[in-house]
Amino acid sequence: RGEQSNTSVVVGDQAILKVFRRLEPGTNPDLEVSRFLNDQGFEHVPPLLGAIEYEAERHEPTTVAILQGYVPNEGDLWQHTIDALSRFYGETFDEEPPDLVAASHPLDQADVDAAEEALRSTGPHLEVCDLLGVRTAQLHRALAAPTGDSAFGSEDLSLLDQRSLHQAMRSAASRTLGSLRKRLGDLPPEAAETATALLDREPDLLHRDKPLRERRLGGRRIRTHGDLHLGQVLFTGRDVVFLDFEGEPLQSITERRLRRAPLRDVAGMLRSFHYATLVGLRREEDRGLLPGGSDAAARAAAWGRAWYGWAAGRFLGAYLREADGADFLPSDPAALRTLLDAFVLEKAVYELAYELGNRPER
Repeated sequence: RGEQSNTSVVVGDQAILKVFRRLEPGTNPDLEVSRFLNDQGFEHVPPLLGAIEYEAERHEPTTVAILQGYVPNEGDLWQHTIDALSRFYGETFDEEPPDLVAASHPLDQADVDAAEEALRSTGPHLEVCDLLGVRTAQLHRALAAPTGDSAFGSEDLSLLDQRSLHQAMRSAASRTLGSLRKRLGDLPPEAAETATALLDREPDLLHRDKPLRERRLGGRRIRTHGDLHLGQVLFTGRDVVFLDFEGEPLQSITERRLRRAPLRDVAGMLRSFHYATLVGLRREEDRGLLPGGSDAAARAAAWGRAWYGWAAGRFLGAYLREADGADFLPSDPAALRTLLDAFVLEKAVYELAYELGNRPER
């Protein structure tokens, strides 16, 4: 009854058997991408040991389970980030963070030094953000490698692709805001107030991705992780390991096997950092360490927004430096910003729909 789309069984300290719950004909991307990355010699994924497939007449084989080598670890990066934020929120903040820091775009934060409070309590974790950016770029380089396998390799991100993206994003936003409007009366007062402010800006939101239609931005489409966030990355104590390449489980196998712009993965990770600052703050409030509605909680929330900027900037800066010159990214900085912003907004709209249906208090 959990949220997971699979059931995992640990076999001693040697292997993990992952059994998929939703089955349909076709190779599950988790098997396909893991096999490809193993063949490429990419070391930051678990070793693939085998798979169970079901074959029926006139149908493609269905992936039932995969067996992977067990990776000794200290937990996933989501929990490590929440723990780091707990230390950060435990700092005594006597003043507000610099306005510029809290409001800046992550692309503008790549070379900005974090405040002493952040370095004192979360310095080692911010270094992990750098490492995560490097490894994510290396993951994309591996997935973009030329190959004879028709399911991999790269293709141009065309203007037609961009217009298709724009239409899909606009439709999803319109549908989600319609659901939000219907559920407005069910939300807690503070959430309802924020939701009303968002609904008042619906025309602005629906036109935000218009630049996708106007000119080709550049870059290429490759196979990606498909659902990248902090919970999909293990921390070994020294390095990181990427998990769960099955993509968004509610999509069909065919949809999950499509090539996509790799900045979509990057946007998912940026949103995950932001989510962590909010969940971490809620945890401190629930523990009574930051009384909800107090000046101390409001000040901590402002510092949390600043911390997001530092962490996201470190991750994004390291990613772009490691991916420098790769043809899967737009070469024009303005085009890269446009595409990244579109994917961040797409992910935020998806999260709004998810929380509205599952955790409306969020």
